[in-house]
Amino acid sequence: MSPLTPYDQTLPVCEDEVCELVAGWFDTNDFKTDWVKAGRRGLDIEATHRQTGQRFIVEAKGATTSKRDSLHHGREYDQNGAYNRVSQAFWMASRWVCLELHKDANVGIALPSTYHFDNHSKPIENACRLLGIAIFRVDFERKITTVPANLAANAHQFIPRPKELLSAPDQLCPFTA
Repeated sequence: MSPLTPYDQTLPVCEDEVCELVAGWFDTNDFKTDWVKAGRRGLDIEATHRQTGQRFIVEAKGATTSKRDSLHHGREYDQNGAYNRVSQAFWMASRWVCLELHKDANVGIALPSTYHFDNHSKPIENACRLLGIAIFRVDFERKITTVPANLAANAHQFIPRPKELLSAPDQLCPFTA
Protein backbone atom coordinates (compact mmCIF):
# COMPACT_ATOMS: atom_id res chain seq x y z
CA MET A 1 0.00 0.00 0.00
CA SER A 2 1.36 3.40 -0.93
CA PRO A 3 1.61 6.10 1.73
CA LEU A 4 -1.51 8.19 2.13
CA THR A 5 -1.73 11.56 0.48
CA PRO A 6 -1.11 14.21 3.15
CA TYR A 7 -4.55 15.42 4.21
CA ASP A 8 -5.21 17.90 6.99
CA GLN A 9 -6.24 15.59 9.86
CA THR A 10 -8.04 18.47 11.59
CA LEU A 11 -10.61 18.71 8.76
CA PRO A 12 -13.54 16.39 8.06
CA VAL A 13 -12.73 13.61 5.57
CA CYS A 14 -13.24 14.56 1.93
CA GLU A 15 -14.28 12.06 -0.75
CA ASP A 16 -10.71 11.56 -1.99
CA GLU A 17 -9.58 10.74 1.54
CA VAL A 18 -12.51 8.35 2.07
CA CYS A 19 -11.54 6.58 -1.17
CA GLU A 20 -7.88 6.38 -0.23
CA LEU A 21 -8.60 5.08 3.29
CA VAL A 22 -11.12 2.46 2.12
CA ALA A 23 -8.72 1.42 -0.67
CA GLY A 24 -6.15 0.94 2.11
CA TRP A 25 -8.65 -1.25 3.97
CA PHE A 26 -8.97 -3.39 0.84
CA ASP A 27 -5.17 -3.54 0.42
CA THR A 28 -4.87 -4.77 4.02
CA ASN A 29 -7.42 -7.48 3.24
CA ASP A 30 -5.48 -8.84 0.22
CA PHE A 31 -7.22 -6.89 -2.56
CA LYS A 32 -5.67 -5.07 -5.49
CA THR A 33 -7.40 -1.68 -5.55
CA ASP A 34 -7.93 1.22 -7.86
CA TRP A 35 -9.81 4.43 -7.08
CA VAL A 36 -10.63 7.67 -8.86
CA LYS A 37 -10.52 11.22 -7.58
CA ALA A 38 -13.80 12.98 -6.77
CA GLY A 39 -15.57 14.48 -9.74
CA ARG A 40 -14.19 11.99 -12.26
CA ARG A 41 -16.38 9.44 -14.00
CA GLY A 42 -16.18 5.79 -13.11
CA LEU A 43 -16.34 3.54 -10.10
CA ASP A 44 -15.00 5.39 -7.06
CA ILE A 45 -13.27 2.25 -5.75
CA GLU A 46 -12.76 -1.04 -7.55
CA ALA A 47 -11.02 -3.86 -5.72
CA THR A 48 -10.24 -7.43 -6.74
CA HIS A 49 -9.23 -10.09 -4.24
CA ARG A 50 -5.76 -11.36 -5.10
CA GLN A 51 -6.59 -15.04 -4.50
CA THR A 52 -10.30 -15.52 -5.22
CA GLY A 53 -10.74 -12.82 -7.88
CA GLN A 54 -13.87 -11.57 -6.09
CA ARG A 55 -14.60 -8.02 -7.26
CA PHE A 56 -15.85 -5.21 -5.00
CA ILE A 57 -17.14 -1.87 -6.28
CA VAL A 58 -17.80 1.06 -3.98
CA GLU A 59 -19.50 4.45 -4.28
CA ALA A 60 -17.87 6.95 -1.90
CA LYS A 61 -18.89 10.29 -0.43
CA GLY A 62 -17.01 12.72 1.80
CA ALA A 63 -18.00 14.92 4.73
CA THR A 64 -16.65 17.97 2.88
CA THR A 65 -15.77 18.83 -0.69
CA SER A 66 -12.50 17.49 -2.14
CA LYS A 67 -11.98 20.74 -4.06
CA ARG A 68 -9.26 22.45 -2.05
CA ASP A 69 -9.87 25.82 -3.72
CA SER A 70 -13.57 25.79 -2.84
CA LEU A 71 -14.94 28.09 -0.14
CA HIS A 72 -16.68 25.02 1.31
CA HIS A 73 -13.52 22.88 1.58
CA GLY A 74 -13.02 21.86 5.20
CA ARG A 75 -16.59 22.74 6.19
CA GLU A 76 -18.64 19.69 7.09
CA TYR A 77 -21.86 19.15 5.19
CA ASP A 78 -24.99 19.95 7.17
CA GLN A 79 -28.02 17.68 7.61
CA ASN A 80 -29.31 18.38 4.08
CA GLY A 81 -25.89 17.92 2.50
CA ALA A 82 -25.38 14.61 4.31
CA TYR A 83 -28.88 13.47 3.31
CA ASN A 84 -28.16 14.25 -0.35
CA ARG A 85 -24.84 12.39 -0.36
CA VAL A 86 -26.10 9.31 1.50
CA SER A 87 -29.10 9.21 -0.86
CA GLN A 88 -26.85 9.49 -3.92
CA ALA A 89 -24.54 6.72 -2.69
CA PHE A 90 -27.44 4.42 -1.82
CA TRP A 91 -29.15 5.07 -5.16
CA MET A 92 -25.97 4.32 -7.12
CA ALA A 93 -25.24 1.11 -5.17
CA SER A 94 -28.89 0.02 -5.50
CA ARG A 95 -28.64 0.54 -9.23
CA TRP A 96 -25.40 -1.45 -9.48
CA VAL A 97 -26.87 -4.53 -7.74
CA CYS A 98 -29.56 -4.63 -10.45
CA LEU A 99 -27.17 -4.49 -13.41
CA GLU A 100 -26.13 -7.65 -15.22
CA LEU A 101 -22.70 -6.06 -15.66
CA HIS A 102 -22.09 -6.18 -11.89
CA LYS A 103 -24.00 -9.39 -11.07
CA ASP A 104 -20.85 -11.10 -9.71
CA ALA A 105 -19.39 -8.06 -7.93
CA ASN A 106 -19.83 -7.14 -4.29
CA VAL A 107 -21.21 -3.63 -3.92
CA GLY A 108 -20.62 -1.09 -1.17
CA ILE A 109 -20.94 2.51 -0.13
CA ALA A 110 -18.24 4.42 1.74
CA LEU A 111 -19.33 7.31 3.93
CA PRO A 112 -17.96 9.54 6.64
CA SER A 113 -19.07 8.66 10.15
CA THR A 114 -20.35 12.00 11.41
CA TYR A 115 -23.49 12.91 13.29
CA HIS A 116 -25.34 13.96 10.12
CA PHE A 117 -24.10 11.12 7.90
CA ASP A 118 -24.79 8.47 10.57
CA ASN A 119 -28.25 10.00 11.10
CA HIS A 120 -29.07 9.17 7.46
CA SER A 121 -27.02 6.01 6.87
CA LYS A 122 -27.94 3.97 9.95
CA PRO A 123 -31.67 3.79 9.02
CA ILE A 124 -30.77 2.20 5.65
CA GLU A 125 -28.54 -0.55 7.11
CA ASN A 126 -31.28 -3.20 6.92
CA ALA A 127 -32.11 -2.28 3.32
CA CYS A 128 -28.41 -2.50 2.48
CA ARG A 129 -28.20 -5.95 4.09
CA LEU A 130 -31.21 -7.15 2.07
CA LEU A 131 -29.72 -5.82 -1.16
CA GLY A 132 -26.23 -7.16 -0.41
CA ILE A 133 -24.67 -3.70 -0.11
CA ALA A 134 -21.79 -3.29 2.36
CA ILE A 135 -21.25 -0.02 4.23
CA PHE A 136 -17.81 1.40 5.05
CA ARG A 137 -17.76 4.24 7.58
CA VAL A 138 -14.72 6.47 8.08
CA ASP A 139 -14.67 8.35 11.38
CA PHE A 140 -12.85 11.57 12.31
CA GLU A 141 -9.85 9.54 13.53
CA ARG A 142 -9.75 7.90 10.07
CA LYS A 143 -10.75 4.48 11.43
CA ILE A 144 -13.01 2.28 9.32
CA THR A 145 -15.98 0.28 10.54
CA THR A 146 -18.08 -1.91 8.30
CA VAL A 147 -21.60 -3.23 8.00
CA PRO A 148 -21.64 -6.17 8.20
CA ALA A 149 -19.16 -5.99 11.07
CA ASN A 150 -17.37 -9.20 9.98
CA LEU A 151 -16.80 -7.96 6.42
CA ALA A 152 -13.00 -8.20 6.65
CA ALA A 153 -13.20 -11.95 7.27
CA ASN A 154 -15.60 -12.51 4.36
CA ALA A 155 -14.85 -9.79 1.79
CA HIS A 156 -13.16 -12.33 -0.49
CA GLN A 157 -16.52 -14.11 -0.92
CA PHE A 158 -19.62 -13.03 -2.80
CA ILE A 159 -22.22 -11.25 -0.66
CA PRO A 160 -25.53 -12.83 -1.62
CA ARG A 161 -28.41 -10.70 -2.83
CA PRO A 162 -31.87 -11.52 -4.15
CA LYS A 163 -31.72 -12.99 -7.67
CA GLU A 164 -34.91 -11.08 -8.50
CA LEU A 165 -32.88 -7.88 -8.63
CA LEU A 166 -31.62 -8.89 -12.07
CA SER A 167 -35.17 -9.49 -13.36
CA ALA A 168 -36.94 -7.22 -15.78
CA PRO A 169 -38.42 -4.19 -13.93
CA ASP A 170 -42.00 -5.18 -14.82
CA GLN A 171 -41.47 -8.48 -12.99
CA LEU A 172 -40.45 -6.65 -9.83
CA CYS A 173 -43.24 -4.10 -9.67
CA PRO A 174 -46.83 -4.93 -10.59
CA PHE A 175 -47.60 -1.23 -11.04
CA THR A 176 -45.38 -0.60 -14.07
CA ALA A 177 -47.27 0.07 -17.29
